[in-house]
Order: sequence, then structure tokens, then C-alpha cells
Amino acid sequence: MDIAIIGKEEFTLGFRLVGISNIIDITDEENPTEQFKTLLSSKDTAIIITDDTTMNVLDERTRDDVESSVQPVVLTLSTETS
Repeated sequence: MDIAIIGKEEFTLGFRLVGISNIIDITDEENPTEQFKTLLSSKDTAIIITDDTTMNVLDERTRDDVESSVQPVVLTLSTETS
């Protein structure tokens, strides 16, 4: 089972440095909906880690699918600083 990381390069960089290889970098112009759908349907992905900025770009239906997913588990990390 794999861990997948999806987000902008500044979010994914730390995960890349610790050796996670299943990383999807997205750009400001790119909508990650298709990448999320692929990861959600993958039998090899156990955990998807993303950030709140990436989640906010998704359309409502895909975001609902991601938030309600049990397998794979989806973790959304906050990128806000206080």
C-alpha cells in the first residue's frame, strides 16, 4: 500500500525529501480533480495527504468524495500560519 501526496511544489517538497515517491505536484492553473479521482480509485493507495489550498480548488462533488473516503484515507493539512 502506498502513500500519495498531492499539492503545490512548496507543500510536497518535504514529503519528497523524506523519501515518499508517489507525489503529484500541481500548478496554480491546474485543477487536481482528475488526479484525485485516479488516486481514489487506485487499489494501491492507502493514504492521500493534501493541503487545504488544494482541497479548495476541487469541485463540490469531488471534494465530497474525497472527504467521505474511507479507503484510501485522506488527510488534509492546513497551510495557514498564525
